[in-house]
Amino acid sequence: MRVTTYRRLREAFQRGERQAGSPDPDRQAEDYWRTPAPGVSPAAARNDARLAEFRTMDPATLREAAAADQVGSVWSGRAMTVEDAARLVSPAYAASADRAAQLKQQAAEITAAIERSEQAWRFHGEEGERRRRDIGFVRQAMHRSGGHADPWPQQSENGPRRAAAELQILRPHSAALARQLPDAEQQATAAFARARPHAIAELARRQERAGLARAVLEEREQHERAQRRAQGHERRRGRDLGLGR
Repeated sequence: MRVTTYRRLREAFQRGERQAGSPDPDRQAEDYWRTPAPGVSPAAARNDARLAEFRTMDPATLREAAAADQVGSVWSGRAMTVEDAARLVSPAYAASADRAAQLKQQAAEITAAIERSEQAWRFHGEEGERRRRDIGFVRQAMHRSGGHADPWPQQSENGPRRAAAELQILRPHSAALARQLPDAEQQATAAFARARPHAIAELARRQERAGLARAVLEEREQHERAQRRAQGHERRRGRDLGLGR
């Protein structure tokens, strides 16, 4: 109906039937298309207009738009969250969140290193006690006096000393991180609260864009599948006609 109305206006204009002061039919048609059809909501009309825009995109641009609400690579991607969007709209939140994550990772690494050093300290201590019992009193006395250094007790003595030295370095560092991490996490939380409204809007915009792009990609895939089916049908029909001759 709309196309027919536009054609009539255009034909009348070309025949010179346009009256003085009457609007240009091209402009009139543009206004006509902008106005939603009866029974069509403005949101649905806007969606149709956006779809028409996306249908003009080339495949590469369309695929890029379809991934607008995703993070990560093609193979290990995931849906974007509000926190991800907050990183895009707020450099302050991104920096504070990165610092909190870095401190948390460092704290976890140091905790694991402390556990390994404590295990080494206990192991070498127990191993040293067992070896001292095995060598007997005389060899223990010779080992302590330096007359005959037994390699096994010596190795068991060096192990706890190394572990104790590592613990002296790691434990103060762990305590410093335990003081810094809560402040860093609090700063990241405050920065996210400030960025959240903008992040929600950005995520919604990206989800709408990606949804429209995926809808157009699906349209094109369906069209290509229909074309392939039609071509296959034509080829089969051609073969059948050739066999019938």
